[in-house]
Amino acid sequence: MVRVTLRGHVQGVGYRSFAQREALWLGLTGYVRNLPARDEVEVMASGPEAELEDYLARLRRGPPGSLVREMTVERLNEEATCPGFSIRY
Repeated sequence: MVRVTLRGHVQGVGYRSFAQREALWLGLTGYVRNLPARDEVEVMASGPEAELEDYLARLRRGPPGSLVREMTVERLNEEATCPGFSIRY
């Protein structure tokens, strides 16, 4: 599982929907949510390593209209316990 924090122009541009769509396409589980800071989004994702690496590259690019200035990836020794991939509010 990875915990990803993205900073930049990532709120109000459809970033959470993009992150969910890409995760589901790759068969990953987890969630995405906005953080209190208006320029931060958090992603928790679990799945096979190759798909996670692909997902991280997609998150770095982001959807049109977004601008990821900083991306922090933390590897965790646990797996997602929730099925699917959700947007948390």
